Amino acid sequence: MTYALSIAAGHSSTWMETLGEYGAILGGAPRDVLIRLAADSRLTHYRLIGPGGATDVADRLTVEIGAGASYEQRLLAVPPAQFRSEQRIQLDGAGASATLRGACVALPRSQLDLDITVVHGADHTESDQRINLLGAARGKASAQVETQVPPGRRGVRANQLLRAMQPDGQAQIVLRPRLAILSDDVVCRHGATTAAIREDELFYLLSRGIARHEAVAMLCEAFLRQMLPADDQGSQRDVRLAVEQVLALGLQRQEAVHEA
Repeated sequence: MTYALSIAAGHSSTWMETLGEYGAILGGAPRDVLIRLAADSRLTHYRLIGPGGATDVADRLTVEIGAGASYEQRLLAVPPAQFRSEQRIQLDGAGASATLRGACVALPRSQLDLDITVVHGADHTESDQRINLLGAARGKASAQVETQVPPGRRGVRANQLLRAMQPDGQAQIVLRPRLAILSDDVVCRHGATTAAIREDELFYLLSRGIARHEAVAMLCEAFLRQMLPADDQGSQRDVRLAVEQVLALGLQRQEAVHEA
């Protein structure tokens, strides 16, 4: 099944995809999603994958961004079983920009795989991908992000940062930031980190009389919320509510596993 969305030149829009308790279960795997942004348009794209949705989901997302257009994706993924997303984001026009903020949870016995390619096909383009991935016990996840800059491109700015946190150290997580740079006039950065909960932060909360399981839950939530910034006044109320509901449900599942 194919879904297509086009944003006309100079227009702005917000689109929320939902999969799980708080949205329609979209059948078909893999799903193909095509987004086209005309010149000077803007799209804020929410992708919410809840833990009560279809057990096996795969999709292919293609985003084509025209001159001066801006694409922002906010991904909140807490899949109940298997979820694989292949994304290709093409910056086709001069001055185009793309931003991705991902907050993902690998629940026990779930498999979450992200494969994202960003192609800077025009001059003076910018991209920024940041993903925070929380791994529960026996959860599996991988995140691969590749930025491509073809020969002859000028004024390109690109950034990648992939981070994983494991409260109990029993998840299997693979992070792969990649750069394929074939031009000189670029500024590109990438990095990846995997760590447990910081002991100094945990000690601070425990010293304030907070129970250990509550302190761990608070730090996990803070880690995910870094990728879900507060919305501006123009954001839709139903979008905010859906984000909060999916996040709360995912944290409840993760906390129950940690307590067990």
